[in-house]
Amino acid sequence: MVADGRELFLLLALLCNGTHEAQIRFAFNLMDADESGRISETEVHLLVKTLTSAAYRVNILTRLATPAEVTTITESVFAGLKEKQRDAIAERKRQRRKRRALERRRELEARVAAKRRTFHSVVQQRRRIHQMQKRAKARSRLMGQPVVTSPSAEARSSSSDEEEEPGMCGAGFGL
Repeated sequence: MVADGRELFLLLALLCNGTHEAQIRFAFNLMDADESGRISETEVHLLVKTLTSAAYRVNILTRLATPAEVTTITESVFAGLKEKQRDAIAERKRQRRKRRALERRRELEARVAAKRRTFHSVVQQRRRIHQMQKRAKARSRLMGQPVVTSPSAEARSSSSDEEEEPGMCGAGFGL
C-alpha cells in the first residue's frame, strides 16, 4: 500500500485536530494547484480521484473508482455548484434591482420635496407681495397717494408722466 504525497496530506487534513474550517482551508490550499484562489473542475476531478484512491488504499472503499465514476462525481459536484451559483446570481440581481428601485424612489421623493419647497416658497412670496400691496393700498388711501402695485405699473406710471396717452389720467393707478 503506497500513497502519494497528495493522498497523505489529504488524509492528514481530514484526521488532524484543527478546526473544521482549518481542515477545509488546508485541503483547499493543497488542491488549488494553480493558486488561483479557486478550484477548477480539473482540480476537483484530481481531488475526487485522489480521495477515492486514498480511500481504497486504506480499505474504506472495496474497489478503486473507475475514471467514469470519478467524472460522474466531479460533474455532480459542479452541477450542484452551478445551481447554487445560478441561485446566488439571481439573488444578487434581485437585490440589485431592489436597491435601484429604492434609490429611484428616494431620488423621486427628493425631487418632489424640492418642488414642494419651491412651490411653497413661491406661494409664500406671492402672499407677502399681496400683503405688501394691501398695506400699500391702505397707506395710500390714508395719505391720498396713488398706489403702484407692480414694477410694470410703476414703469407705466413713469412713462405716462413723460408722455400722456389720450384717455389716460396720467396717474398710473393699478391694483
